[in-house]
Amino acid sequence: MWKNEHVSKIEQADADMSNKITMLDGKVDQQGKDMTEAISRAKDEAIAASQQGDADTIAAGMQNAKEMDAQLRADLMKSIDMQGQKAMDSAKGEDAKLQKQLDTHGKADMAQDAAIEQLASKVMAIEEGISHGGRRSCRSADNAGYRQFRQWSNRFIQRRKADA
Repeated sequence: MWKNEHVSKIEQADADMSNKITMLDGKVDQQGKDMTEAISRAKDEAIAASQQGDADTIAAGMQNAKEMDAQLRADLMKSIDMQGQKAMDSAKGEDAKLQKQLDTHGKADMAQDAAIEQLASKVMAIEEGISHGGRRSCRSADNAGYRQFRQWSNRFIQRRKADA
């Protein structure tokens, strides 16, 4: 009897252990499933957060690039405008210098024209004096030189009038 009682206690303890082991196995399996699901959720959330962070970083970078591009364009336009203004000012200055030189040359040309016309009128007066009883016996070389001068002065006067 003692033996039966002891055997029944051992069998009961064995059955209790078996139940507890089964119960622990169930708990371990459930905890394993819960842990796997939690890890999977955490992984998905981490990936989503990372993707959102990447998207935010990309958006911020693009916005920064747009702002820098706009600033660079504004700076370039300002520089171009400044260089254009400098070029215009320089061109105006050079134009004024050139105009002054042209005016100076024009005045000199007018003075030369007046001197040539004065010389031509003196030559004509001499010619008239010669033809009206003055010296008629001029050397042929002098007459040739005078004719050459007269032709040259007439061509010069005609060119001046054509240029004006």
